Amino acid sequence: MARVERPLYCTGFYGQGNLGDEAFVAVLREHLADLSPTFTDGKFPQDQGPLDVVVGGGEFEPWMVQGAPEGSRFYGIGMGLVRDGVREERAAWLRRFRFVGLRDVVSMYLADRWDITASFSADLVYLMRARGEHGHHGRHQDVLVP
Repeated sequence: MARVERPLYCTGFYGQGNLGDEAFVAVLREHLADLSPTFTDGKFPQDQGPLDVVVGGGEFEPWMVQGAPEGSRFYGIGMGLVRDGVREERAAWLRRFRFVGLRDVVSMYLADRWDITASFSADLVYLMRARGEHGHHGRHQDVLVP
């Protein structure tokens, strides 16, 4: 049976000038480059059929995924669940995810309270490569930000 490739979309609070979220986009662009992801703030095409959707880089909100076409698959990476508000709607969406990676212990606690299977996943921004001048010769080199 041939593998069906789905378009890959990454959604979150992107394009709003938040440094952490924009850094998250930079890491995803670098590490998912071969998959040619499209970045969105919750807006999805309705004419391409089901999508693979990566959600990450901030507090999870249902608007990030509710516009995805029927049959789309969802994966959460480095998300937060800091606020306990709109619990039922958020929990219902998260139960549909194939993977839920949460970034902090408070989010893990809430996921447990909401009966959501989740894994602890560090913030992807730690994978970001920084460029800068090092040494007195002015040479540039890549440095992995801890």
